[in-house]
Amino acid sequence: MLGALAGAKYQQQLLLVILYHVAKLIKEDEDIEITSEDPTGGMFDDIGVRFKDGDQCRKLFMQAKYKDDMAKTITWDDLTSTDKKAPFAIIP
Repeated sequence: MLGALAGAKYQQQLLLVILYHVAKLIKEDEDIEITSEDPTGGMFDDIGVRFKDGDQCRKLFMQAKYKDDMAKTITWDDLTSTDKKAPFAIIP
């Protein structure tokens, strides 16, 4: 349970950092939307950013990964594991 709460806190902190950087880049009249737990992001639903780039609508989705044990590094193999029970896998 504590790991889930720490992960949610990490996701919120990451969202605030992204919001800060996006806010510096946009003008008042620009169309932008930042979401959290966005189902349209699929497996990358933790943070979503939608914005206009000229005539095109751009979408960027991110999946935040957090772990309590700082002794273990999250590796590329952890992220790309096809094991359904792998805690950091981002590939369906």
